[in-house]
Amino acid sequence: MKKYKAKGGRGGRPQLQNELVRVHTVGIRLNSSELDSLKRKADSFGLPLGQWLRNIALKHFVLRPLVPEINRTVYAELANLASNLNQIAKASYSSSVAMPTHLICQTNNKLHLLRLELLGIKNDSKTD
Repeated sequence: MKKYKAKGGRGGRPQLQNELVRVHTVGIRLNSSELDSLKRKADSFGLPLGQWLRNIALKHFVLRPLVPEINRTVYAELANLASNLNQIAKASYSSSVAMPTHLICQTNNKLHLLRLELLGIKNDSKTD
């Protein structure tokens, strides 16, 4: 029969230094819709509400929200469409068939803006 030695010291998570331990709380009053809104925003960043609020208040920056998987999928499909559109444009330049190039360029620009929007990137330039 094996004998087991008792572990030295306590198990579990190591203790934080005294100045890093969070012992104070700050309370604010919110109505239900405000609380739901804050929770949704925190969820979009993949963070608990308290950590998200702490990041905003103390670090003075907000991370980008997580991009939903459906947006990534549509982004990839739009990339394929943009590639096809680019091939059509190149073919029109090399052939004698006249194609409305301004429409092709306008469509390509709109595809690009839509792809950026799906990733949550704002583009202030106008391309119409």
